[in-house]
Amino acid sequence: ALKLREGDPAGALATLFASAATDLPAPLTEQRILLFAAASARTGERDKALAALSGLSSPAADEARATILEQARDWAGATNALAEYVRKTTPTDGALDEAQRRRLVRLASAATQAGDETALAGLRAHEMARMGEGPLADMFRVLIADPVHGVADLQRAAQETALMRALPQGLRALDPTTRTP
Repeated sequence: ALKLREGDPAGALATLFASAATDLPAPLTEQRILLFAAASARTGERDKALAALSGLSSPAADEARATILEQARDWAGATNALAEYVRKTTPTDGALDEAQRRRLVRLASAATQAGDETALAGLRAHEMARMGEGPLADMFRVLIADPVHGVADLQRAAQETALMRALPQGLRALDPTTRTP
């Protein structure tokens, strides 16, 4: 993990291979697989990374899969992985915390880039009301909005454009590195 954080994925892989052992506890085995997948993806071995993750069904594995697919710009695959991640980590009703809202924005972004109207319609129907207010909610609304089909949609498109103009400032306010104590 340290090698990976230092930007040395080849070193991380070498360390994993050098420290291989049998009969490890399941959580440690999963952590090693997650590290292997992350390091493999960073060395350009995306298929190896995804193959390693294929035996895992935890939320951490779903997130790792989604990250690898997003980096590869495989938006359909990322949408599927993120949908599974959201399904496992987000309640089906009630209020959402910031982390859950961020996951939904991430899913909406991947679905938008994949052109997955079914996923977007599901997000519109089930999640829009739970997003609340603020920059994340505004970004979510813009991402899942119906496309402009005609003149009747122009007023909505103008409102969405205004939201997009305000987003950078609102998102900076959410970034913990830019907040003052």
